[in-house]
Amino acid sequence: MPLYRRYTGADIVDGSITTDDLASAVDASLVLADSAAQKAANLTDLASASSARTALGLGSAAVMTPTSIAADAALTGTYAAIARRADLEASLRVRQATLRTAVSGASVTASAASAATGLAGGTDVLSITNTTTGAVSTKFRFSRAVPVQFDTNTFSNTACVSSGIQTYKSALDMLVEFDHGGATTMEVLFQSAGSAFSTRYWMDGQPINPTVLTPNITGGAYYYVTVVLPDAGWHRIGIELGANARFRGVRRDSTATIAAPADPTGKRLIAIGDSYVAATGAAARFDGFATEAGRLLGIEVVSSGAGGTGYLQTAGGGNPYPKYRDRIASDVTPLVTSDTSILVTGGQNDLDQYALVGAEAALLFAALKTAAPSAKIGVLLPFVTSGDPGAGGYVAMREGIQAAAVAAGITVVADPQAEGWITGTGYMGALQHDGNADFLIYTDHAHPSADGHKYYGLKLAAGLIHAALV
Repeated sequence: MPLYRRYTGADIVDGSITTDDLASAVDASLVLADSAAQKAANLTDLASASSARTALGLGSAAVMTPTSIAADAALTGTYAAIARRADLEASLRVRQATLRTAVSGASVTASAASAATGLAGGTDVLSITNTTTGAVSTKFRFSRAVPVQFDTNTFSNTACVSSGIQTYKSALDMLVEFDHGGATTMEVLFQSAGSAFSTRYWMDGQPINPTVLTPNITGGAYYYVTVVLPDAGWHRIGIELGANARFRGVRRDSTATIAAPADPTGKRLIAIGDSYVAATGAAARFDGFATEAGRLLGIEVVSSGAGGTGYLQTAGGGNPYPKYRDRIASDVTPLVTSDTSILVTGGQNDLDQYALVGAEAALLFAALKTAAPSAKIGVLLPFVTSGDPGAGGYVAMREGIQAAAVAAGITVVADPQAEGWITGTGYMGALQHDGNADFLIYTDHAHPSADGHKYYGLKLAAGLIHAALV
C-alpha cells in the first residue's frame, strides 16, 4: 500500500481495512507522502483540523507542516484522529441518506381492525409455535430486545419486570428478520396493545417505508399490514417494532417460502443510558440515536435506556427505573456475546449530585469489566442541549466521569460539549437563530429532536469506529 492514502469511513465500514491499519497508515502519512499532490492534500487535511485541535484544548497551530508535525509525535496522532473523524462522518452521512430512500416498487399498507385478509389461501407462520410452552418459531430472528410472550399467540417487547427491575425490554425497539421468496405479497399480523405502536419495514437493508407507520388501533383487535415487494425473488425482510407492538407472525402466499436468516447477527453494542437512549424526541423508539448509530454501522444495538436515570439517579414510582450500575445484572450480563461492546452514556440527570458522579462512575466501570471481561467498553460523556450548558456542576461532573474512565482504561468515545455538537441556545418552537440547536433540540428543550437523534447517531457512529469500539 502507498505510504500515504486519504482513507474514508467507507474503507472501514466495508471491511477493507481495520481501524488499527488506518491509525498506523494515516499517522505515518502526516510526515511522508509519495507525491507532491498527496502532500498538498495532507496539508489541507491538517489545516481543516485547526479549529478542532483548538477545541481539544491543544491550542491553535499557526504553521502546520510535515516537518513541524514530525517534531511532535503526540500531535501527529491528534491530527490523524481529527482527519479520520471528518472523513468518517462524511462517509456515514452518505449512508444515512441511503437509509432514508424507499425501495422502488414496494409498499406497506395497514388494514382496518380485523379486516379481511387479501391472502385467503395463504398460510400463517406464527411467532409462537407451541401455545403451551411458548416455543419460538424458528422462521424468525429477533434482535435488539428479547421477545417476551404476551399471550398464547403473540410476542411482545412491552413491559417485562425481572426481580423488581424494569429492564430495557420494557420500552424499546425490537427487530424481526426473515428471508422471503416465491411471491410478491405477504401480510404481517399484529394484535393491538390498546395504544399506538410504530413500525418500519425493510427489504435488503433499504426501507420500504422511510416514514414510520402507526396503525390506527383499538384494544384487542388483530391487524394485518400488507407488504408488497417489487419481485418474487429472495429478499431479507426486516420489521422494526416500537414499544407496545405485539407481533403475531406473517401470512405468506401459498407459493412463498419463509426462512430465518442463516447468517449471524454479528457485533452487538449494549447502550446504557437515560431517556436519550430511550429515544425521547425521536419519531419512534427504533429511531433513537444509539439505534441510528447501529443502523449506520450494520450492528445490533440493545438499548438499556430509562428516562430520568443516570449514574446515581433513579426514576419512577413503586417500581423505579434503577441507576446504571443496578441494571448490569438484567441488561448486560445475560446479553454479552463473544463479540459485544458496551457504551455508557448520559449523566445529565445527575447534576444535582455532580460531585459524587465521578466516584460512582468508577464503581460502574469496574462492575462492567467484571461482568463482561472480554467486552470493549466505552463512554460517551454527558450531552448538552445548548452550546453553553450553563449548569453549575456540569463541567465538574463531566471531568469526574472522564477521569474515572481514564483510570479504568475505558475509552472515551466522544465529548459532545467539548466537540461542539450543539451550538446556539434555541430549540424547536423557540428559535434563536444562533446555532443548530434551533432544529436539533426538541420542543421540551431537554432532548434531541427527530433530526437531532439522526445527527447524534451519525456523530456516535463515527466516534465508535474511530475509538475502535466496534
